[in-house]
Amino acid sequence: MFGQNEVHSLNVNRMLADEVALKGTEYRGQMVLGGPDAAIEISGRNISLFMHGAPTENQAFKSFVDGYRKALVKFAGRLSDSPDDVVVIAGKWHHVEFHCEPLFAPYVIHIRAVDGSVRSQPYDIELFDTDDLNEGRDTSIEIDNLDPSEIVEWLRCATESTLWRYGSSPTSSGHPPFSGMLWRPKDKTRSPVYIHFTGEYASFERQQVENGQFASIFSELRLQMSIAVEQNAITDGLRLAIEKFPAVTAQSAEDARREAVGRMLEILSRSPIGLRNGHPIFRNEMPTGETTTLEEIANSTTASGYWMEMRDPTGDFDEATFHQFEERHRLKTEAEAIVLRRVVEAEGEDVLGCQYVSDWEEHGGYEFRRLAIGPVPTLSW
Repeated sequence: MFGQNEVHSLNVNRMLADEVALKGTEYRGQMVLGGPDAAIEISGRNISLFMHGAPTENQAFKSFVDGYRKALVKFAGRLSDSPDDVVVIAGKWHHVEFHCEPLFAPYVIHIRAVDGSVRSQPYDIELFDTDDLNEGRDTSIEIDNLDPSEIVEWLRCATESTLWRYGSSPTSSGHPPFSGMLWRPKDKTRSPVYIHFTGEYASFERQQVENGQFASIFSELRLQMSIAVEQNAITDGLRLAIEKFPAVTAQSAEDARREAVGRMLEILSRSPIGLRNGHPIFRNEMPTGETTTLEEIANSTTASGYWMEMRDPTGDFDEATFHQFEERHRLKTEAEAIVLRRVVEAEGEDVLGCQYVSDWEEHGGYEFRRLAIGPVPTLSW
């Protein structure tokens, strides 16, 4: 049986309770959009909203639901066996791209009776105008005739491998586009099972890079980073650890060398320590020179990303989107070597509040430029 508030969250182990005892059940998986848990609770004509498993006053969520209140009450009435039943539509508040409108993505319907019992079913209707955004996300994976003890572990492995392959592309906010998978038993009398995506496959790959042929230099790097942070000083030991990377990886294949250096820069990106011209520094809020590159900003400053602005030369279209720094920005590439100059206020151009901007470039009939060191957009949660 679900607890009083467990129906407001997908991330509950209780959803597995009945499934563990099953045998011979087939499952099909649906990729679940990323974002915090969210739920709409309908009790009679009263509608309450939940986010992160708790009551919420989130204005964006409220605005989304306001246009559907009559439809929600009518829908709950059809599902209820008693006027005292409570219907909960559980899903995700999907807003992981700064430039996209947020939406509620429903996945499971719970009907909670007065005695506390709960029956659950997948959300298979079209109540919201945005429901079609979930179409086409079913996988062809099935689980057939497994022993009960194997079911949950198989679902976890299938979730990790599927989303690692198809659902782990970066977003502008850095949050994953998908949060897990909803597994639906072929037997529709059984409850659906939600499995959270942990990214352990990607984590395993990163560990392989660290624990492989370059294990010793990664171990030394982490040790010297902790010492430098503790002492609040760039130590000789840290300098030496970073200097080892080019020398130790030089004789390796290009892919292995790139992976090792990319992993080293990723480790540094999660710390106050950065690199400038190959030398360790404590990260600054902005570059020190009149010109810079995205590579330098990603590796030496506290900035989390940059803006890409695109416009139609005729002036009919102008759009700017924010992007998180990724490995390709931290590594030297031709695109990231594009020069950004410090903004001079007297120029009077609209630079989105940023301190550095590149010149416009023309590609495919549109003009593009990059802007950095400025305001970072926020999500609706």
